[in-house]
Amino acid sequence: MTQQKIGKFRSSVGFRGFWRAAGVMLLIGLGGWGYAAEDPKDAKNGAEEPPEPIVVPLETRDGVHLKATYYAGTKGNKTVPIVILHQWKGNRGEYKDLALALQKKGHAVLVPDLRGHGESTVQVRGRQKIELSSARISKNDLQLMIREDMEAVRDFLFERNNEDELNLNKLGLIGVEMGSVVAANWAWYDWNRDPLTTYQNGRDVKALMLVSPDWSIRGQSLAPAIDNAKLQEKLSILLMAGAKDKKALEALEKIESKLARYHPEPSKEEVAEKKTLYVVKLPTSLQSAKLVNQAELKADQIISAFIDLRLVKPTFAWSLRDVPRR
Repeated sequence: MTQQKIGKFRSSVGFRGFWRAAGVMLLIGLGGWGYAAEDPKDAKNGAEEPPEPIVVPLETRDGVHLKATYYAGTKGNKTVPIVILHQWKGNRGEYKDLALALQKKGHAVLVPDLRGHGESTVQVRGRQKIELSSARISKNDLQLMIREDMEAVRDFLFERNNEDELNLNKLGLIGVEMGSVVAANWAWYDWNRDPLTTYQNGRDVKALMLVSPDWSIRGQSLAPAIDNAKLQEKLSILLMAGAKDKKALEALEKIESKLARYHPEPSKEEVAEKKTLYVVKLPTSLQSAKLVNQAELKADQIISAFIDLRLVKPTFAWSLRDVPRR
């Protein structure tokens, strides 16, 4: 099987070209697919040992007590922040290996339990304590995840930015199934904040990575984000799913078809710099956390290479944020 340029990245052949364009990977053959091994040059650089992950409490404006795990980065205000958002009835612990792999690259990774999931099941209103459950998640709860849970996540990253620990202007979101709906719609919200003349207000999300994305869940759809021209034109997007699951593949291709007109294929000469939409159809029926955690599929390396290409290499300037966050 001959290798092709990254501009043909719609199949296992083009998949190999993606690694070559990322510039930090070596190709190795595995069952007809091109996978990656770490470039020996990276090991020689002796990257700083990352700190131990810590559990952090986050509180939303409507009184939900969220738990998140924070994997601090190692590159100061050049650190790329990544948020991983789990699937319905999932939890942050399922993405520990992915978070550690990205932290090893120097990135700062925050993985919250969204409301009603994992350890984020308590809401306090005055003297009233309410127990939340993933089984009772509604469209309204999903909208609150987008507007309230994600704003609490941003507040935490906002503070880390101002402590010189990361560059909020390089923010990437990984959304898995339900998490893809939350990630895309919050990115839409982030890009439609009221602009300020003195300071940057929002527009921090620069890349979306949607794994086994749901088109809609509990009545909340991806449509508001996917149909928004501003969001489509400004963000780099990676779509990934197991191709042997018909439902997942149909959802992936529906999203791809709506995005494609805003992300035209660049010429061969400018492909690495200009390509902004990547679609990975892996040879498996596995989805969501199982897909990410299946070592043979190398999903973590695909995500890492995309982050390097679309968040690490581009110049998105760091700035101190002195404006109200909400």
